[in-house]
Amino acid sequence: MFEMIWLDTALFFGALHVFAPAVVRYTMRFSAHCNPNEISLDDLPEKVATLFRSHTPELANLGFELLGSYDCGNLTSETQRYIAYFCNRTTNDIASVSTVVTPRKTASYLEFSSRFPNGLILETNTNSTLPLTPGNPAQRIFRFPKIKTSQALYRVHRQLMEKYAPGLWPQAEPKGEELQRFTRVIENYVRRYPDQWLWVHRRWKTRPPGERPLYRS
Repeated sequence: MFEMIWLDTALFFGALHVFAPAVVRYTMRFSAHCNPNEISLDDLPEKVATLFRSHTPELANLGFELLGSYDCGNLTSETQRYIAYFCNRTTNDIASVSTVVTPRKTASYLEFSSRFPNGLILETNTNSTLPLTPGNPAQRIFRFPKIKTSQALYRVHRQLMEKYAPGLWPQAEPKGEELQRFTRVIENYVRRYPDQWLWVHRRWKTRPPGERPLYRS
């Protein structure tokens, strides 16, 4: 009897793991469009500005220049997302520091990204959160949440480039148009984490009579 219960439980969670991403992707209607607003470091929340400034000299030593910091809006009713965007014009690599601010804490992760002429996108980051839905097969994402320094993560990123894109050189964005790639990165994040994006879309903003709203006005 217990063997049958265990088997049924295993089959249930196995099916959930396989079909849940498809259900979310194809039954939940959401729009993955990002319109980040540039904001100066001086106008950022103090914790976010301090975090971005702490990464800037480390990334500058690796050849990355700060292109700007951006307010990406709310992920939930009390969550705000900010990103600092960097570019290495010698190697054509992109770096970003993503920060999420909630009433309880401020969390962030660093990411390096390279796009190649054959369509491959390689990303290396310190994000410990796994995506809810499968990503693009042409996009290789590697997570190293225990790496603490920009230099160490970038070293790993370059090693992964040698392994998965041998002989290829990252493709550059035209100067002044780097933000378009940044926007695509955010939109891809939305597609990989629709569980967070559904709050932004406010799918359930219309409630039955007498029930309290799910969102703050």
